[in-house]
Amino acid sequence: MRKKRKNSTTKTKSNVLNVQVVSKTDARKLYMQAGLIVLAVSTIVLVCFAVHLATKTLFSAMLYENERFTIDEIEVLNEGELARDEILRQADVYVGDNLMNLNLDRIVDEIEAMPSVAKARVERILPSKLRIDVDERQPVAKITPYSKTGSRLAQEVYYIDSEGYVMKPRPGEKIKSLPNIIGVESSYVIEGFRIKRTEVLSVLNLLHLADMSAVKGELDLTRIEIEDSGHIKLFTFDQGTITFKTQDLAQQIGRLKYLLNWARSHGQKIRNVDLTPRENVPVTFKRI
Repeated sequence: MRKKRKNSTTKTKSNVLNVQVVSKTDARKLYMQAGLIVLAVSTIVLVCFAVHLATKTLFSAMLYENERFTIDEIEVLNEGELARDEILRQADVYVGDNLMNLNLDRIVDEIEAMPSVAKARVERILPSKLRIDVDERQPVAKITPYSKTGSRLAQEVYYIDSEGYVMKPRPGEKIKSLPNIIGVESSYVIEGFRIKRTEVLSVLNLLHLADMSAVKGELDLTRIEIEDSGHIKLFTFDQGTITFKTQDLAQQIGRLKYLLNWARSHGQKIRNVDLTPRENVPVTFKRI
């Protein structure tokens, strides 16, 4: 009985040793497989990196360093007052640059950052021409702001386009003969930005509506006054005053047209009219 126990113990020890040997062998295989996987991945990464470098070098040689794409002509299309040199200086692009190496979006952003530019378009014309097309803002009125403190402003007159964007007159320029908007505080008037004050935008809309109406010939648009109460005051050539509110301008233009026609047919002219009420418009006349 004792001998059997010894044999059994020996067998158990032998099995344990065999399991340990098998476990170590499996572990070595796993390490080897993992190493092979890491090596394969590293090889793929290196190959991809090498392909990337080769492609980049090839593209650089074919495009960005290719003398065939050296700019020899820059065409600037612009019907406004900006000079060609001003536009190119702002765009920071010159003859001799590589056409394919240009960032066209950057050039557009730089040009459109100019206060007097509404839109810019830039295109490559292969192999060596760059075209820049610029739309300038067209002033429809001028604006003479005032200072809250009463101090004299460094810039006394600005231009404003139909969308409300503010521009400065060019240095040495004779101020254009445009409708003059007064009564706007200077903090609202910033070059390159759109004025958001309701009364100013209403004046621009009023000018547009007047252009399409027969009443324009009756209005003296050399001075347009903005009042804090949300009203706009215009004048006739006979020193008559016309008060608008900022809403329902088309209806007010219609009422004004009727009153002007009535006055003319009765040998009179408008002295004062307040178009802000919807009904019973207060109006006084004077004889011609």
